[in-house]
Amino acid sequence: MNIIAIIGIILLSSIFTINTAFGEATYGLLENKFQNQPLVCIYASDTPKATQIIKDLWMKDTELGIKNWEYELQSTSYINKGQWHIEIQKIPVENQLSFDNKNCDVEVQFTDQQIDYENIAAGWYWFDGTRGQIRLLYLDLEVCNVRTEGIYRITEWCYKEDLVRSKALGNIATHEFGHAIGLDHYLSDNPQENYDWSTDPYASPSVMTIAVHYDEEKHKIRKLDVNRVMDIYGANGFGKAKQITIQEFLTPEEKNIGGFESFFTSQPEYVKKKGTVDFVTISGKVTEDVFSKGQNVLIKIVFPDGHDEELKALATNNRQFSIQIRVDDTIQTGVYTLEAKYMNNDSEKLSFAVLDGTSNKIEPKAEIAIPNWIRNNAKWWADGTIADRDFVMGIQFLAQQKIIKVGQTTESSTSTQDIPQWIRNNAKWWADGMITDADFVKGIQFLAQQGIIKVN
Repeated sequence: MNIIAIIGIILLSSIFTINTAFGEATYGLLENKFQNQPLVCIYASDTPKATQIIKDLWMKDTELGIKNWEYELQSTSYINKGQWHIEIQKIPVENQLSFDNKNCDVEVQFTDQQIDYENIAAGWYWFDGTRGQIRLLYLDLEVCNVRTEGIYRITEWCYKEDLVRSKALGNIATHEFGHAIGLDHYLSDNPQENYDWSTDPYASPSVMTIAVHYDEEKHKIRKLDVNRVMDIYGANGFGKAKQITIQEFLTPEEKNIGGFESFFTSQPEYVKKKGTVDFVTISGKVTEDVFSKGQNVLIKIVFPDGHDEELKALATNNRQFSIQIRVDDTIQTGVYTLEAKYMNNDSEKLSFAVLDGTSNKIEPKAEIAIPNWIRNNAKWWADGTIADRDFVMGIQFLAQQKIIKVGQTTESSTSTQDIPQWIRNNAKWWADGMITDADFVKGIQFLAQQGIIKVN
């Protein structure tokens, strides 16, 4: 893979002389050039290191960083403004395996892997012979060491596990897309001047200097950059639009989560056996503010083979509802998922498993996820939005439904006033996806075993 341009926040072994004289700057060009209005394909990140909110911000600011070129080029053009258009196609994680990239002129992906092992960098661009490739590093950099050797100052940089702000990723995307347009770096023959351009309080004279500012106010496309692009493409811009159809992706159905005080099954798993019958009891309670006498709760059940059926359960005067599914030796084995709807309100997803007990060997137990409303409760409790009692009720539900096991408990306090602060921290970290379900459950087991809360 031929990497023809590399941009770093600052290079791994950046060497700058201490000479203060100003040098002569040059603005190089690359061989690649768009032959039409480009289609830029941005692939959503699937990293577990970031929450979905953070990953959505990466996409948003990366798109904006690229579109900044369109805005600046169109604002300085008097004719053919539309021919500076940049088309963006965003590809969700679930659609990436089936996505056809044949029309992409540039592909943008997020990574935590260094690509050039000689110099550390925050982003990379190269042309793979068919289309431009951009990689944006979402891990932050930090100074590992600074030393002076004679007239040289040497700065060494390395990775850390912190995530780069989305605005910084957008800045890097602006620079890298400048390479895709055909711009090389804007460099001075005086290394000190290059250093000054990338160091506060100085602002870069070009968006294509060797280092990128994290501060977006100091990292902008300058008139110098626009003029250089005009030198490449002329007044006609990138050219005409390609005759393509942007691929459409089915978006998940929007949910109006709320309206349910509870939604659960009698237990998380069942075993079908020859000659015996059991029942899955699906129960819950709607909230007082949405209750309407005589209205049914609609329960969608998705079977292990993928087909779905709709069940109806009447919400009675006490706002509770219940319905049963027969478990006999003809029922499908596997994981079933449930969702309820009532008066235009949606529940969180719920699941249970049916295991095969008709043979001597029972299938391994299916993994049952902790309901999302418990995660929400944990976050609200950690933030002080709901009381200890409300949080404990959710934990009691987990234990009663056998989603978690708490083991032996003592008979000490039944009050929740002594819940340790580290449990509250655990709840917040778990709600934010920073620790696993298992780590969260360990804290709950501690509370129950010490008698701080009762879960039975």
